[in-house]
Amino acid sequence: MPNSEVKAHHTNEGVKLVGSPEAIIHLLIAEHDPAKWVTDEINHGGPKHKQVLSALLLHSLHKLVQTVQKSSGHDFSMQKGHALKSEKEGVTIVLPIEIPINLTDDADKKKIVDAIAHAPEHEALVYAIALQVIEWAIKVTGKKVE
Repeated sequence: MPNSEVKAHHTNEGVKLVGSPEAIIHLLIAEHDPAKWVTDEINHGGPKHKQVLSALLLHSLHKLVQTVQKSSGHDFSMQKGHALKSEKEGVTIVLPIEIPINLTDDADKKKIVDAIAHAPEHEALVYAIALQVIEWAIKVTGKKVE
């Protein structure tokens, strides 16, 4: 993972107001360096409102995982997905969390992934985490919606 450079206007506002989303990130990523990179990207990426919204969402997702684990007896597991690549300063970055796209068979998943690749890393990571948790919860609760 590339080194995250915190820009002067990034204030870590989500962590200040809500707390760090490290618990959900470490649930998805066991390796220290990629988990730290993801945490830094999410905590410092984007304007204040996105930092706060991301922290709130990730904290709620962690509560959801804990609740579903307790009620279902199933531990969280990463869902099969598509690798997300991003270009940053001429370097291709493969994000350490795949994005599950469980749509109809006729959905053009490659075009979807290509569109997502244009998102800033912090946004793509938060959405990938959210989709991982949602798809896992649907799977373990047996409530698949077509």
